[in-house]
Amino acid sequence: MTAIETVSIAVTEEHIKNGQRGAGEDPIELAIREATPGAVKAHAGFTDAELREMVATVWLAGDDFLAPSLALTFTLPREAFDFLNDFVDGKPVSPFRFTAERRPA
Repeated sequence: MTAIETVSIAVTEEHIKNGQRGAGEDPIELAIREATPGAVKAHAGFTDAELREMVATVWLAGDDFLAPSLALTFTLPREAFDFLNDFVDGKPVSPFRFTAERRPA
């Protein structure tokens, strides 16, 4: 993998239906994990609410599946921030697609 790649991520109706508020994976995390071969866990988080910045970290299965050792970081666009903010607040959300930058963590 090159240092930085641009990837397209689709958040589907299934991700929204299966996403969880609070504990568990939200729809953005589910979509990123699904779009990343070898991913075993994903976590998205707000880095700056004022600027609406958000990143996600994805852990990949390494030599020991129970202790993933490889990680990727995704820089997410404002659309993803707004979507997740609405989802967490219980507002209606719809499937959408966004482009993110992916790099080794």
